[in-house]
Amino acid sequence: MWMELYKLDEEAYAVAKIQELSNMNLVDLVVTRNYLSSCYNHHFAMQHDLLRKLAIHQSDLEPLEQRKRQVLEICANNVPDWWMEQKQPSISSRLLSISTDENFSPSWCSMQAPEVEVMILNCRP
Repeated sequence: MWMELYKLDEEAYAVAKIQELSNMNLVDLVVTRNYLSSCYNHHFAMQHDLLRKLAIHQSDLEPLEQRKRQVLEICANNVPDWWMEQKQPSISSRLLSISTDENFSPSWCSMQAPEVEVMILNCRP
């Protein structure tokens, strides 16, 4: 995601940044498969819950139209009030993250997101 978002040419640079965050205990680095080569396709960085909540809080302090990151928690179809007020919500953020639970219905309204470069969909059980 970082390589694409920040136009990084070398995978090693992005991996070094993730390793640096892991060394500072800001993320957990998870390897899902043993590997013999220098392939990083099975490495995942998981942000700690407290840091995630801080990032969401900081984002919520900005006006909706000016947010660079939009983080949506949609549990049991409880969408944000601003979403329901608009017939077709428009997101102008660069990053869009949507977290849902098992009670979330896939039938929700359309959304316009012309500025979004990165979208994260997190479906939690």
